[in-house]
Amino acid sequence: MNNQLFENVLAFDLDRQMSEYTFTTRLAKENNWTRNFTNEAIIEYKKFMYLAATASAMVSPSEIVDIVWHQHLIYTKSYKKFCLLLGKKIEHIPSTHDRAEAAKFREAKERTTQLYEQNFGEQPAHIWNFMGMYDSLELEKARLDNNSVIGLGIMFFGVLCVVGHYLLEPFYMKIQGLNFIGGYLLLAIGTLSSLYVFNKNYLKKTFDNLDKDGFIFNLHPLELIYLKRNNIQDVINGVTNQAIVNGKIGLDKDQLSLVKNRKSDSLDEYQILETLKSLGTTYYPQLLTHLVRNPLFLNIENSMKELKSYFSKLKVFSNLFTFNFVITGALLMLGVARLSIGVSREKPVMILVVLLIMLIITVAIFLGNLSMFLPSKVLIKHYSDKVSAGKMNSKNHWQWDYLLGGTAVFAASFVPIANYVTQNASSTSYGSSCGSCGSSCGGGCGGGCGGCGG
Repeated sequence: MNNQLFENVLAFDLDRQMSEYTFTTRLAKENNWTRNFTNEAIIEYKKFMYLAATASAMVSPSEIVDIVWHQHLIYTKSYKKFCLLLGKKIEHIPSTHDRAEAAKFREAKERTTQLYEQNFGEQPAHIWNFMGMYDSLELEKARLDNNSVIGLGIMFFGVLCVVGHYLLEPFYMKIQGLNFIGGYLLLAIGTLSSLYVFNKNYLKKTFDNLDKDGFIFNLHPLELIYLKRNNIQDVINGVTNQAIVNGKIGLDKDQLSLVKNRKSDSLDEYQILETLKSLGTTYYPQLLTHLVRNPLFLNIENSMKELKSYFSKLKVFSNLFTFNFVITGALLMLGVARLSIGVSREKPVMILVVLLIMLIITVAIFLGNLSMFLPSKVLIKHYSDKVSAGKMNSKNHWQWDYLLGGTAVFAASFVPIANYVTQNASSTSYGSSCGSCGSSCGGGCGGGCGGCGG
């Protein structure tokens, strides 16, 4: 292995310099990839290109590596410099899907694996063995979506209420009204509490069975902050606060100003400082209205929304949702049957009506939050436990502290401003102030492409 060449390849910066829309930002945006997965894919792309430059025969990328390659080709100047660094012009030739070439492509893939293992060790399966980021989780999608389950459930619920009226009437006749209300309330509390515990254990077991090398176990802390709080403004609050703590932004009477000659330590911080530089001294809500549209922060929001949507469409979740819907539907049926019997017998039912309305609202919220349970509860707890045990990257310490402690870790002067924008997150605008606050290549991997050396 040519160690010097490989070190130079790894050091090659595809982003060139910090900006609002870098190569990495675009790659993550167009594929809805998480931040760390995007960086992993870029590293694997560089390893592949090193193999393509040093191998004596054709090599082939994975589908994910090929996606990075496709984008780099668009950046023609950067790609040309990269090839000069490699010492070879690596051309990209798509697979023709010709059966006659199938054996050649298969050999190229096998050769790539062998060369990779000789030079770098075992290939990361979630990058090299799957078509996309989510495929490595190997979870089956549901046949029916939740709306279909709800539609079918409502029809059966109506039939069940009619049947329940006649089947339960003899039994209900023996129970006094207030006794039923008390017993029904206890049953509702016990049912929902039991379901909560069951759901938590069921989803935790599902999560624990996932491949630990998958992207979900390597999320960026800012992405987790979004999952926990479900608001990109909270992510921006954290980055802005750190810039204030580090003395790069001055805060005076609710107004923020850029401290001159202070450089950004991260791409996230760069977005804050450059935006503030363009606006000049301003109130934080005005700064925030620009930052929420920033591509880097939008990537966090969009990739985490995609993650939530993915889990809500899985068979394992659909089965759980159906189970919860049936149990809560049966619970509501018991109350509706009692109500219909009381109305038919001209009994006072107002207390029961109020109780049922409250229960229906509670059940709706309970079922609505179920899809968020795994990404917003189980996943966050997994990372929180690792942070508490000191097993996370120390260089992101303030981000992990923020994930656990919220605004309690903020500078005291910034806390009221952060709280203000959080409380007014649903507003469309914030106004003007805070108030108080060389050789050719071919190959393929499925429908992919290849690179070769020699």
